[in-house]
Amino acid sequence: MQAEAIIERARSLGISLSAVGDRIQYTPKSLAPKEFVDELREHKPEVLVHLRNQESESALETEALLAWACELAEHDMVLPHPISYAEASLRTVTTRRISWYARQYLNTISYARLQQQTGGWGRWTARWWKERESEALGALQALRVTMQKQDTRQDQSTQVLSSGIKTVKTRPAF
Repeated sequence: MQAEAIIERARSLGISLSAVGDRIQYTPKSLAPKEFVDELREHKPEVLVHLRNQESESALETEALLAWACELAEHDMVLPHPISYAEASLRTVTTRRISWYARQYLNTISYARLQQQTGGWGRWTARWWKERESEALGALQALRVTMQKQDTRQDQSTQVLSSGIKTVKTRPAF
């Protein structure tokens, strides 16, 4: 499919493509060679359809991740043994207090979305807030993957919630 090849070429050039209404937005424009822009214009309808499909799939994955994090955040879940995950590039978190971290990421995401809608303030632009939202979503995904890989043993003190989150009844963390 030509659209996939164009989108892949954009990635290799370091260009971000997104569908905005009936237009294709690409940034940074300085990295886009004239031939690439011409090819993008030639296959615009096909690329738009492909970008919209990618965005809707991504939105569904994000909503599922946020639903998982909300359920996790509602419980004061403390693991019996700490887990480690990459919160961001070159920043690893080791913790047992996973509900607390889920709440922090959800707070960051909601505040970042609010700031993006209002345009941010001062040097913290909407783009900067979009990056914070992406970092928090990435951290939640890393936490989820780590928890799924975690070898959790079922015993009488373990309860499985509807989303598959395992809660362990332990003493409160101080």
